[in-house]
Amino acid sequence: MGSFKSSRTSVPSQVVGAGRVVEVLEVHDENAQNATLLVAELKKGIILHTTTGGAGTATTDTAANIIAGIPLTANNQCFKVYYINDGNQDVQFAGGTGVTIADTAQLATQDGGCLLIFQRTSASAVKMFCIGGAPDEGD
Repeated sequence: MGSFKSSRTSVPSQVVGAGRVVEVLEVHDENAQNATLLVAELKKGIILHTTTGGAGTATTDTAANIIAGIPLTANNQCFKVYYINDGNQDVQFAGGTGVTIADTAQLATQDGGCLLIFQRTSASAVKMFCIGGAPDEGD
C-alpha cells in the first residue's frame, strides 16, 4: 500500500497498475428524512441517504466548519463527495451558514446519485455544486 504525500498530510491509497491511485473512501449512512451533512461525514467521501415518507432536505454544514475541517486553505480549492439517495423520495440541497448552493433546483432523485463539489470562494464562504441528479420538475 502506497501513500500520497503533500506538505500537509499523508493520505492512504493503493497503487493499481501503472501508477493509478485509488481513493480510500468510507460510507456514512444517513437515515433521516432531513439530514445535516456534517464535515466529519463529508470527509468520509460517500453519503448514503435513505429517504422515506416524503421528500427530504440535505443541509450542508457551515462554511466555517467545512473550510476548517477539510481543510480548504486557499480560495478556489475544492473537494468532492459522492451522494447516493437509495430511498424512495427526492432530496433537495440547502446550504448551511456561508454555503451557497450553485443550483437550488438540482435534486438527488430517488434511487439515484450525484457528485457534490465544494469550492472555497473566500475565507468565510463555500459554494456547492451538484453534478448529476435531476432538476426539480415542479411536481
